Amino acid sequence: MIKKFSMLIALSLMTAHAVFAFDVTTHAAMTIKAVQQSKIGSNPNASELLRRLGIVDSEKMIGQYYMHMGGQVTLTNRVIQMEVDTIENVSKGFGPVPPANSISGWIMRGAIREDDNTVETPYSDEQGGVFNRVYGHFFDTVNNRGLTIFGVTGPRAVDWALYPGQTIGGRKNNFNIATARETMWRALTLKSYDPVAQQVTGDAANPVDAGNATKESIRKAYWATTFRIIGDVVHLVQDMAQPQHTRNDAHSGFGCITGSVCFGGHASFFEAYLKARTIQEPAFTLVGKLAPSSTIETSNKAFKTNTTPLDYCCYDTPQFAGYADYFATATGAGNNSGKGLANYSSRGFYSFGTNIGKTNLPSPTPDGTGLATLAVTSGLVDMVGNPLSGTAYFKTGTVVDTAGGADATGVKLSTLGIWNDALQQKSPSFSSHSLNHYNYDDQARLLIPRAVAYSAGLIDYFFRGKLEVKPTADGVFAVLDQLPAIT
Repeated sequence: MIKKFSMLIALSLMTAHAVFAFDVTTHAAMTIKAVQQSKIGSNPNASELLRRLGIVDSEKMIGQYYMHMGGQVTLTNRVIQMEVDTIENVSKGFGPVPPANSISGWIMRGAIREDDNTVETPYSDEQGGVFNRVYGHFFDTVNNRGLTIFGVTGPRAVDWALYPGQTIGGRKNNFNIATARETMWRALTLKSYDPVAQQVTGDAANPVDAGNATKESIRKAYWATTFRIIGDVVHLVQDMAQPQHTRNDAHSGFGCITGSVCFGGHASFFEAYLKARTIQEPAFTLVGKLAPSSTIETSNKAFKTNTTPLDYCCYDTPQFAGYADYFATATGAGNNSGKGLANYSSRGFYSFGTNIGKTNLPSPTPDGTGLATLAVTSGLVDMVGNPLSGTAYFKTGTVVDTAGGADATGVKLSTLGIWNDALQQKSPSFSSHSLNHYNYDDQARLLIPRAVAYSAGLIDYFFRGKLEVKPTADGVFAVLDQLPAIT
C-alpha cells in the first residue's frame, strides 16, 4: 500500500513544476546586471557592439513582436501575466528596469519565461502548449546528469541550453543557442540557410500569421527572438549558481504528506529568502502540498525578515573557449578543478538536502571532516535583526575558485543542529546539521556576483565575432573573418 501511494505521488510530481531554482524576480534582477556588465552595457545606445549590429536599445527599434521557432515559425506579440507581474515586482525593490520591448528588456523577459510551467503559467504562449521547462534546469557535475528523481532523469541544463533535439516529456526546446544563432542570421540577412548543404537557399519564408508585416518588422522580430533566447540561456547559467541544482536536490514543495515528509523535496528556503532580498519584501512563506492541483496544504510556515539588498558586484567576467564551459569544464572526478559555474557551486557548498550527513558527494566533505568549528556567542540576530541569546556553532571552510577569482576562507558552510550532541552519543555516524540565514548569506555573497559575471560572459561569447570590410594598403577591399570556430 505504501509503495502504491509513493508511486501515485511520483506520477503527480512528474507532471508538476518540481524544481525551480532562483525565483524569476531574482533571475530578472541578475539578468539586468549581467547585461550591464556585458558588452551591451548599461547604456546600450552607446554600445559599440550594438552599433556594429545596426541596432540600439530602443523600444521602437526592437518592438513588441517575436518569433516562435517550432514546427511553424509564428509571429506573436503576446505578453503573459507572469512577465508583467515579475517586472513590476523587480522594480519595487531593485529600481528601474529596462523597457519590456527593448534589447535589455527582451533578454530579461527570456530569463523570466524560461520558468514557464503548467502550474504558474498555464496561459503561456509556448507553441504546442505549455510544459514544465524546469526539468531541464539541473546539472549534477559529479555524476554528469540532469535532475534524477524517482528513476527518471531530465536533460542536463547545459544540453537543454545549447543543443536542439533535447526534450522534456516529448517536448522540444525551441529556445536554445542553436536557435538563437539561426534567428540572428535571419535578422541580419532575412535569408534561409541549409546547414547540411552549408549554403543559402533563398529568402526566408514569411512567418505564419505575419499578415501585412513589412520585412523590417520581421527583421526586428527575429532580433527580439534572438535576445529573448539569450535570456532563456542566461537563466540556465544562473541556475548553476544554486547548489540544489548542481547537487540533484529536488525542492518542489510537492508530494508532502506531512510537514516533515516531502517526496518531491521541501520548498526552497534559499530561493524564497533571496527573492525577499531582491525586492525588499518583509516576509515570505514556504508551503508544502500533496500535489500542485491540491488545495490542501500540509505545511505553511511564514518567515519575517529585514533583508539587505543582494550584492551583484563585482566578479570579473570570465572568458571561455565554448558555451558549455560557462556551465562546467569538467565532470566526475574533474569537478574539483572545473572552472564552470556549476563546478564552483557543486563542490563549494552544501544544500538543504545534501548537508553534512545527508550526502555522498565528495565536496564539501560529506561528513564535515576538515572543516573548522566557529562558536559565536555574541552579536547573533534573527532574520529581522532581533538579538538572539546562546551560541551558534558554524562549520566553516574554504571555497576554492579555479577560474581566476579569489578563494573564500572562513565561509559558513553549515551549522550544527541543537540535537547533534545527543545524536553523536547514540552513534558517531549520526549528526544534525542545518542551514540558516547566515549560511545562505554567505552563499549569496559568493554565488550571486558569479551568476551575473558568468551570464555576462556568455552574452559576450555569443557576440564574439566580427566581420569587417576595409581597404588594404593597395586600395583593394578584403573581407577579414575574425569569428573563431563554433564550439
